Amino acid sequence: NSNKKKKKKFRPHFAGLEIGLNNYVTPDFSMVLPPDESYMDLNTGKSWNWNLNIIDYGFGLGTDKVGIATGLGFEFINYNFDGQNSIRKDPDTGVIVEYVPDYAGQITKSKMNMTDLTAPLLLEFQIPAGRKRIHISGGVIGGVKLCSNTKMKYTVSGEKSKEKAKGDYNLSPLRWGFTARIGYRAVNFYANYYMTSLFKENLGPELYPFSIGL
Repeated sequence: NSNKKKKKKFRPHFAGLEIGLNNYVTPDFSMVLPPDESYMDLNTGKSWNWNLNIIDYGFGLGTDKVGIATGLGFEFINYNFDGQNSIRKDPDTGVIVEYVPDYAGQITKSKMNMTDLTAPLLLEFQIPAGRKRIHISGGVIGGVKLCSNTKMKYTVSGEKSKEKAKGDYNLSPLRWGFTARIGYRAVNFYANYYMTSLFKENLGPELYPFSIGL
């Protein structure tokens, strides 16, 4: 009764703020893109991935140390192009192509931004380590694209200018992939790899996104 020991509840570890880096690979798992796709080369150090995981939910599999976890979050994706170019849809074919506007002069920054709504399905293990636990989880993650745009900053005759263009850029509206996580207390490492190509089939380069971070 009142003296009865309360059964511990399984507590998942998905909610929180994650910060990492983005890139993508070819179907051969190479980060070196073919020459005709070199306009998609990224400056990885400036291609940030921000995940705001707002809620999580979990239920134990007969114990408080092993359980299923899920939740809901927002993924803010920033692809910073390495070259002096952006991308756009070809007006005739609708396929994604390199875009270098004649009026831009020197392009100092060019990037594409995406925002996704994400949800995972994870199997999580919690290993006692002192008074706290190491948590390890893995599973699948799905995403729904909410919005996307490109941004460019450039200099013409010493004058700085910028432009932003909203569009769908033939990006896959739905995607899924694998996720793995390991952490202790509030510090976690995460890695996501998507099995869905960045662009719709035959409407852009075949590239598979991944991100790693804390």
